[in-house]
Amino acid sequence: MKQIQKRGKVGAWKYTGTVRLNGHSVSLTFPVRSQAKEWTERVERAIKDELATGKPFDKYDYIPKKTAPAKSKKAQREDERLQDATPSIDWTLSRAIQEYKLTELDKLKGFKQALLRLNAWQQSRFSEMKLCEITPHMIAEWVKERSRTKSPSTVRNDIYRISAIYEIAGKPVTKHGWGLDISNPVKDVALPAVHGNRQRRLNKYEEEVLMDAIADGMYADQMTPFMTLSIETGMRKSEILSITKDEISRTKRGWSVTKKDTKNGHRRVVYLSSRAVQAVQPLYDGIKAKPDNTPLFSISSHTVENWFVRARDKAGLKDLRLHDLRHEAVSRLADKGLSVGAIANQSGHKSMQTLLRYVNASEKDIRAKLEQDI
Repeated sequence: MKQIQKRGKVGAWKYTGTVRLNGHSVSLTFPVRSQAKEWTERVERAIKDELATGKPFDKYDYIPKKTAPAKSKKAQREDERLQDATPSIDWTLSRAIQEYKLTELDKLKGFKQALLRLNAWQQSRFSEMKLCEITPHMIAEWVKERSRTKSPSTVRNDIYRISAIYEIAGKPVTKHGWGLDISNPVKDVALPAVHGNRQRRLNKYEEEVLMDAIADGMYADQMTPFMTLSIETGMRKSEILSITKDEISRTKRGWSVTKKDTKNGHRRVVYLSSRAVQAVQPLYDGIKAKPDNTPLFSISSHTVENWFVRARDKAGLKDLRLHDLRHEAVSRLADKGLSVGAIANQSGHKSMQTLLRYVNASEKDIRAKLEQDI
């Protein structure tokens, strides 16, 4: 929905254009109504393009940046000193984050999520505070406020990013740290506890209606095999979308996918069931004559998330999350009787403790095994 509102006084009218569509809300004020009308039409087209192409809409592409007020000469000299390449406890958190991005971010497997969290911290109230000024009490207050609207796991993941910066800041230079005499304020803060494991299982009926909804949506030729691989293998979304032609092996025993560089840094071979092979066969045939590094999938992570939500809602499964498919896959592998080691090989879990949080055995399977003679 787009609208234009007339504001101000006679002789000095202003016109505020607003577009609300697909979860986005963008507003901008103009001196002339025609400018507001043209702007709202451009924004509406851009949001609709997101639905059609999967390209994320960024409202800041349509809102001019505010010009920061000029700083005093003293403030400018202070900025120049703090921008020096030598780490200092007088660096602002924003400056420390920038250094961390340049030197450490590319070493992280989940760098995209880490980048989003770091960017959020650079927009927080701590951004222009010096590293030495941020106290455990301040962090504790932030955790308390954040916990009112976000889940415990989200709060913990957010705070871990800042903790990592303080840890590297206090580490000796001989151990590739910054060598600063500074303590980590996060260590003295109680983080929210994650209570219990998510127990959401996907039954056969739910799977059928979900896959039917996927088949009726856009990108069905790629979304269907993506969903099948998720449920059959337990692979992560990023691992599936990054599969290339040379990672797929076809032998007399069956098909497999060799991931050389996974989230936990280990190479592993993921074996495909006949159902998984049947799902990816058309995509593989389409790239068989192309170079080895050709991706199996051409859809983006954003597209997958967007069309999964649409299909999920259409199927009436609004409590289902995309990540639940990974839980379901691991649980089904356990139901089939695979050993913990074999399940870990398929799913890529490095820690048995983490893996066991994913395994949610069905009551039927437990009762059947309880009745077996040994």
